[in-house]
Amino acid sequence: MLYLYKNQTNNIVLTLDEKATNSTHDWLFEFTNDITNSVKYATLSDISTTPLRYNEFTLVEGVDVLLQEGSWTYKVYEMPVSSPPSTNPNLAYGIVEVGKVWVEDLTADVVDSFDEDENTEQPTFE
Repeated sequence: MLYLYKNQTNNIVLTLDEKATNSTHDWLFEFTNDITNSVKYATLSDISTTPLRYNEFTLVEGVDVLLQEGSWTYKVYEMPVSSPPSTNPNLAYGIVEVGKVWVEDLTADVVDSFDEDENTEQPTFE
């Protein structure tokens, strides 16, 4: 499982080249929200010094892709090289990896206490 943090630079390390069918390619990341089924795409550049062993990417959430908090499914597509990189998965050579992503906002306010006197009213449902 990948963990991504909102409004931060996130490092992602995967092993994609071992499943690739071409020696030159771009990578397209597809993120599908597990609740809303909304789909977001990001094209990320491999910054690994040894891509035959592992692939490393930097994803800046809110810049490269905007994801709401919660659970997502990701797919990584091996894409033909193009400039700019394509975000059309129909042009892909194939999917090289599928997995889960948890997106969290570390700056969100967290309620860490409960004052019984302040919360005595029962909720009403209409």
